[in-house]
Amino acid sequence: MQETTSEEKLDYIYTRLKKQEKSEKIWMFLKWGFRIFIVWYLYYFMTVWLPLLIDKMIPDIPSFSGQESGSQINTDQIQDLIGEYFSK
Repeated sequence: MQETTSEEKLDYIYTRLKKQEKSEKIWMFLKWGFRIFIVWYLYYFMTVWLPLLIDKMIPDIPSFSGQESGSQINTDQIQDLIGEYFSK
């Protein structure tokens, strides 16, 4: 067997540490890039998609100007509103 010198051992350790440092930097960059993307996507979802989904899911209920605020809505009007909403 061939004996390795201490200089070769140090060179091997140095190159190994450089490769490890490079891979750690790449991993850190990817990890933080993913975190920033998730935060951006949450912001985009909350400001753009969620209002659109809410507007699409909640029906537009018209105000009944002929009735007082304390009176009840006629059941025929409710059925008409439900039928109009589900026909969209």
